[in-house]
Amino acid sequence: MAAQILSNAKVYVAGDDVSGDMNAVALKATAELKEATSLIDLTRTRRPGLKDVSFQLEGFWNGGVGNVDETMFNNVPLPNVPVTIAPLTGAESELCYFLQSDILEYKLGAKIGDVLPISVGGAAGSGPLVRGTILTNSARTTTGTGTIMNVGAVGAAQKLYAILHVLSITPSGSPSLACKIQSAALVGFGSPSDRVTFSASVAVGAQYAVPVAGAITDAFWRANWTLTNITSITFLVAMGIL
Repeated sequence: MAAQILSNAKVYVAGDDVSGDMNAVALKATAELKEATSLIDLTRTRRPGLKDVSFQLEGFWNGGVGNVDETMFNNVPLPNVPVTIAPLTGAESELCYFLQSDILEYKLGAKIGDVLPISVGGAAGSGPLVRGTILTNSARTTTGTGTIMNVGAVGAAQKLYAILHVLSITPSGSPSLACKIQSAALVGFGSPSDRVTFSASVAVGAQYAVPVAGAITDAFWRANWTLTNITSITFLVAMGIL
């Protein structure tokens, strides 16, 4: 397999696409090793323990309302901030990683004459790191459904995870985005089932859905959305199965 050059990657924190302010991203997933050596063992025996997830972002300070400084500063004390990292381009059907993160560190500082850098560090708050698929990520002006994708079934011991980032919204009254993730047994989607229903979104922000337990035998999935009093909205929906 060819090596992947990191270019045009996307990072979403809460309701903000911070990709244009970042020039480095690192994601780390680990598991503790716990010793389980017994009296009869001739060598040490270990078992994997609890998992952990952390990430690090490096970039450039950008102040003002709606810019990266406001996003990071306001989210430092908050638990379970939805974060999605898309290492390719963030387009629909691409791989992504998402989690609920506690943003634990926000640093900035430079010497005179330098571009002012920032550093952001976070770790998993509640729930796992999910390796998922982007179902939709674009500007929308009308109610509709996304591309049907064969993401696979949810096993009896697995769960369906989902995340929604609302990145911009232009209202024409009192706006509301009603967004769902649906599944079907056949690619034609003749009898779809609602699997995840996000709370109605009325402003920029993000949601991490309550995980849905398997088994779900349907293999085909799509995003579904209804716009009310919205001229234009940009949002990302992703799902993953663990």
